[in-house]
Amino acid sequence: MRSNTYYILLLLLGLFISCQKTVLGPGMDSSPESIFEQIWTDFDLHCGILHPKRINWDSLYSVYRPQVGPATTEGELWNVLTQMLEELDDEHTFISDEQDKQLHVSGSTGIDYAIQSFSRELIKEEYLSHSTLHPWAEDLEYGQLKEKSIGYIYLSDVDGYQPAKIMDDVLAEIGQYQAIIFDVRNNGGGRGEFARLITNAFAEANRLVMTEQVRNGPAHDAFEPKVELYTENDNLNQFTKPVVLLTDRFSVSGAEHIALYLKSNSHVTHIGGTTAGAFSTTGNRRFLPNGWEYQYPIEMNLDANGESLEGIGVIPDIEINNTPEDIAAGRDLVLERAIAFLYEEFGIE
Repeated sequence: MRSNTYYILLLLLGLFISCQKTVLGPGMDSSPESIFEQIWTDFDLHCGILHPKRINWDSLYSVYRPQVGPATTEGELWNVLTQMLEELDDEHTFISDEQDKQLHVSGSTGIDYAIQSFSRELIKEEYLSHSTLHPWAEDLEYGQLKEKSIGYIYLSDVDGYQPAKIMDDVLAEIGQYQAIIFDVRNNGGGRGEFARLITNAFAEANRLVMTEQVRNGPAHDAFEPKVELYTENDNLNQFTKPVVLLTDRFSVSGAEHIALYLKSNSHVTHIGGTTAGAFSTTGNRRFLPNGWEYQYPIEMNLDANGESLEGIGVIPDIEINNTPEDIAAGRDLVLERAIAFLYEEFGIE
C-alpha cells in the first residue's frame, strides 16, 4: 500500500494468517540478483492467481529484472520488489522487513480510508438497543436496532469454532425479528470453511456458490481438480426473511466468501462498497536470506458461473460508501441505507 502506515498494514497482514496452507520453496544466496530470482521464480512456479488474473509474469521479469544488479542496495531492491508485487493487485501478497518495520501489501490502496469510514462504536452507541458478543467466534457481535424489528450481526474476523452452533445461538435471540442486517465491513478475512458454515443458516437450498483449485504444477494454468462449495439447507432454524449484507473495501478474503454464500439466496440484498477481490488461500510465509519475508496466494477461486472475481470483488446491489467525515458527524450512511431499504421494500421498521 503506497500511502498507508506500517501498523495498518500489519493489522491487515495479521488477519490473513488463518488463510494459509504450507508451500515450501528453495533457498538462495543473499545477493540482490539471487533474492530477486528467488521471489520471481517462486511466484512463477506456485502463485495461483497469475492465470485467472491473466498476469504476464514473464513480461514483468523483463521490466524489473534489469533494475537489479550486484551494486543494488537493499533500499533499491525493496522498491523494485514492491513495485513488481504491486502489479498483482492482491491483498494476500506481501513482503515484509521486520527489522526496518517495512511492510508492503499488494493492492491494498484504499483500505486505510475504509478503516476511517467505519466505526463499530458508533453503531453500538447510535444504532443498537443492545448487543452481545458470542464467546465462540473471534469477534461476532449481534443484537437489535433501536426501536426496530431488525436484528444486527457484525463479524470482524472469519474465525471461531462450531459455527452452526454459533448461528443457532444468534438466531435464538434475533431470529424473531422481521429482518437481519449482516455486516462484514472492516473484516480482513479468515477461514473459508467458517464462512460457508456460518452462512448456512440463511440458505434457501443446497446451491453451488464457488469452486477452489490449488495450483499443482509449473504451468500457470496447472491446478488440481475443482472442489465445489455449496450452501447447505438442513431445514433447521433457517432464516429466510429479508437479509441485508453490508460490505466495504476492507471486506477481504473470508469476508468475500461470506458475501458469495449469502448472495446466492434470493432473500439477501447486498448494500455498501465493492469488496477487495482477494479470495484465494495463501501459502505459508517464505523467508529470504536477508531476513525479509513474503507470501502469495496458491489457489484459483471461481464463482458459480465459473468467473474469477480476483481483483474485481463482490459488487453490491446498491452501492454506497461512508466517508471519514460521515463517521465524525455520527452517521453511518451505509447502515441507514440498509434500514431505509428494508422499510421501502418490505415495510419493515
